[in-house]
Amino acid sequence: MRFSTKARYGLRFLIDLAVSYKDSPVRLRDIALREKISKKYLEHIVSVLVANGFVRAVRGSKGGFVLAKPMEQIVVLDVIEALEGKLSVVECILLPEVCERSPDCVARMLWTKVNEAIRQTLRGVTLKDLYNEAVRCERKRKR
Repeated sequence: MRFSTKARYGLRFLIDLAVSYKDSPVRLRDIALREKISKKYLEHIVSVLVANGFVRAVRGSKGGFVLAKPMEQIVVLDVIEALEGKLSVVECILLPEVCERSPDCVARMLWTKVNEAIRQTLRGVTLKDLYNEAVRCERKRKR
């Protein structure tokens, strides 16, 4: 299973936003430059994050983006599924009807366990956890 650039860049955007936010909105252009992501591509990703209530846009000359809710309430699984759709390591987990063997397939049972382990891991990580790790890494880098 591979996560698309949309999911990876979406997480990078949120982490950068969380770390960069002080008292005013953070401009998309600034995040795009720091993260080396195309501003146009990032706009598309951010529109999904806005639509799903993770961030909100602030208009005006001092506008930009802010988190729409506390970092502790932004769960990585929710972000990834907003950007990618429901996670599934193989198609038959979400759509058992695609394979006539699904009801008795031993391999599908394994893939279901693997899929749930991935979901459980991502469900257990919040933006606050990633923010704390980013701050720790930055402190370490400055030593």
